[in-house]
Amino acid sequence: MFKFFIFLKWSKLADPLVWLEAGTQIFFSLGLGFGGLIAYSSYNPTNNNCMRDAIIVAFTNCFTSMFAVIIIFAIMGEFFCWTLAMVVLIYNAGVICQPSSKPTSH
Repeated sequence: MFKFFIFLKWSKLADPLVWLEAGTQIFFSLGLGFGGLIAYSSYNPTNNNCMRDAIIVAFTNCFTSMFAVIIIFAIMGEFFCWTLAMVVLIYNAGVICQPSSKPTSH
């Protein structure tokens, strides 16, 4: 699972469609909380460093997205392992027919 995070396909970075999809995802994920950001920004002082705040929000968004991906795929992998183990147990018990066998008509 983690090999996709560690061993990157650098050739994919030259694909413009990848950048379009990444940009779409970032705008979508940042857009969900945009109303709250505007409401909170009205309380900022006039000499607030908005660029610093924008960079913090962007990096926090990227970090939470990566953290969520790791957690969700770990849970999905655990469910897959349990499901695969149950299928193997049921198959070995004879409850599931072999794929090549045809049902017999009586």
